[in-house]
This record gives sequence, structure tokens and C-alpha cells, in this order.
Amino acid sequence: MRACLRIRFEEEKLAKAVRDALRPDDSSPPKGFTIESVASGGELTYFVKAETRPPEGVLTMLSILDEVSRLSELIERVVNEARARRTS
Repeated sequence: MRACLRIRFEEEKLAKAVRDALRPDDSSPPKGFTIESVASGGELTYFVKAETRPPEGVLTMLSILDEVSRLSELIERVVNEARARRTS
């Protein structure tokens, strides 16, 4: 079972920052899963592969993708708020 999640950012620098922030989690995925991420051209792409067959792996995979999405949004919001404070 495989999944791919693509998230677009305003700039490549932010996509790389999010990838780097999430990298520690990627290095220790749940048992039976592998996670790879690539940041290029303002886009962060997550590849998740599960050796576990459905239905066991489906919920875990959805959880991984949901977490990546939520954390990416949070990191982007924090970075944008920090930028706004610097320019005020």
C-alpha cells in the first residue's frame, strides 16, 4: 500500500524548512512503514509505503498523512507570524 501527499508553499525555502522540521519523525516511522520526503520548487512531497495490508495499515497511513498535513500547516503559520512581527 502506498500514498503520496503533496503540499505547496509560497517558496522553496519554506518547503525545505518544513521537511527538515519533520525529518526526525520520518526516521522512525511505525513498524512496517517507510516514509520519504522531497522538497523542491516550493512543493513538499511525502511518500508513505506500508508493508502492512489493509485494513490494519489504512488507519495508520491516514494518521501519518493527517499528522504531516497538520504539522506542515502549523509550521507555515508560525513562520508567517514570525515574519510579520519582524516587519512590524
